Amino acid sequence: MTFEAHAGIGGAEDSLFGRDLVGMKRKKRVSFFLKVLVVVLAVYSAVTLVHMQIELNAQRDRRDALAEEKDRQLQKNAALASFSESELDDEAVTRIAREELGLVMPDEVLIVDVGH
Repeated sequence: MTFEAHAGIGGAEDSLFGRDLVGMKRKKRVSFFLKVLVVVLAVYSAVTLVHMQIELNAQRDRRDALAEEKDRQLQKNAALASFSESELDDEAVTRIAREELGLVMPDEVLIVDVGH
């Protein structure tokens, strides 16, 4: 049967045809909302994925920085361990205190040039 055949006929077929139109409109409406829902979920997933990737990269950078700091600290600890195990005479202790720690003897006066 064609559309023209139904258009002129009254009765049960018209109501059946009318229900078909309502059903098609509902399907279109449901289909539209389903498409919108899928698009919204896809956008949300994409935004979440990008955010997680940025966070992952930041955590990797932090991990690398901490690994470098750990290596520097281990080198410092090794230097201090070898320093504490070696026997030092008074002259070596005085030289290290002056050069590395900036200390002076009690009877000395420290002059600091602030012009440069």
